[in-house]
Amino acid sequence: MKKLTHNKHREGAPTTNLKRSSKSKNIKKKDTYIMAQSVIDAQFDTLITCYQGGNASSDYEIDGVKDADFGELYRVWRSYCLIGTFYQALDGKWVAQSTKATIKGSFSTESKAILVLVAIHENPQLQSA
Repeated sequence: MKKLTHNKHREGAPTTNLKRSSKSKNIKKKDTYIMAQSVIDAQFDTLITCYQGGNASSDYEIDGVKDADFGELYRVWRSYCLIGTFYQALDGKWVAQSTKATIKGSFSTESKAILVLVAIHENPQLQSA
């Protein structure tokens, strides 16, 4: 059962907090995962179609810098805006770090790491508050 409470925001604007049962939270996590996966799949399909047609978009750019902690650190840019970084971990997996969300886990290829960064940047529903 949802319990509705009102709190005062720092600036004085009222906010609403909904308290949900743990079952509701688990359903929301599952829905978010399914939505994220479908967005990633759609972005991947679009990227494959774009490359096969020879119409590779230059909306995103990737460069690399040497980092003392990570070795080669790759940065993904959209215009002048940094959307995230990725690097190859010691186990060979690729780790992505978005500027708009926390990404847990690693990826088998650098392409998947890049696609996750682009998907998060393009879809506000995947971005952390």
